[in-house]
Amino acid sequence: MKKLKLLLSLIILVLVIWLAATGYVLATPSEGFRETDGDLFDDWGICRTRASGEDGFYQISETGFRPVIAFESLGEEANLAYSLGEQFAQKYPDQRQRAEKIFYFVRDRVKYTSDKDQFKHDEFAQNADELATT
Repeated sequence: MKKLKLLLSLIILVLVIWLAATGYVLATPSEGFRETDGDLFDDWGICRTRASGEDGFYQISETGFRPVIAFESLGEEANLAYSLGEQFAQKYPDQRQRAEKIFYFVRDRVKYTSDKDQFKHDEFAQNADELATT
């Protein structure tokens, strides 16, 4: 289950980064954040500082994983992102090989800055349109 969540997270991350880097993301960045009980929420009611729960950016629960932040940020381009995921699946049918290729793709193209350094929070999710502007 953990491997599946990791693989899904990596796929979503690759798709979001690819879309941001190629200029396909057309959504509007969230401009307003509100703080409630130490968590930050965006205009859409998504908690940017917590992945789990009904309002978390990945909506991780005991029974599921729904990366809602990708849906909110990809808008009309969600079909393109899904198509790209299918291409990865076709090109690399072995799950382990596919996960490795996605890992290398992300590793070689993403400059990592910790959320703590960039946003002063242990965790802070950005959607694709926001990544394109940072």
